[in-house]
Amino acid sequence: MANTSVNHVLHAVSCTSASACTAVGSQGFKTLAESWNGTTWSLQPTPHPEQGLHLLLGVSCTSPSACTAVGTAYDGVLAESWNGASWSIQPTPGPTTRLPAEFAGVSCPTATACTAVWNTGHRTIAAGWNGTSWTLQRTASPAGSTVHLLGSVSCVPAGGCTAVGAYETSLGGLRTLAEARP
Repeated sequence: MANTSVNHVLHAVSCTSASACTAVGSQGFKTLAESWNGTTWSLQPTPHPEQGLHLLLGVSCTSPSACTAVGTAYDGVLAESWNGASWSIQPTPGPTTRLPAEFAGVSCPTATACTAVWNTGHRTIAAGWNGTSWTLQRTASPAGSTVHLLGSVSCVPAGGCTAVGAYETSLGGLRTLAEARP
């Protein structure tokens, strides 16, 4: 008998209260979102193309009806928004490299202001959401390092974000990496 089970993995969660949480992840090769109402978790249908791997790695909610989730798709980065009734795919910047890329984390201090960190494995990239589109943002990288990873970002409503991750030293070891944007 063939194994027909599908792996369900949650990668991130964002709560706006004790009874309003959204968690995102993957269900096999498809995106997964669930909501918590204080008593039970419920699946939220998410859009995804039929081919390739699609998963959500980060989520940030400003209210129970305003969330942004980010991750990776078979052809680059993926961003989706929740309006309280359904998820929709947001347009994202095109690939800037031939290497696999993923939005690894996102922070939204308001419903129309989000910052996502983007991993390519060889350089850090950030992108900002203005309520309509994502725009690439400059990030710093340690001199002499060839591998940089940003995995999480946190932003405040008054402006400014801090992202954290790691970079590889010339000796091959990993060191912590923190980048701040005023």
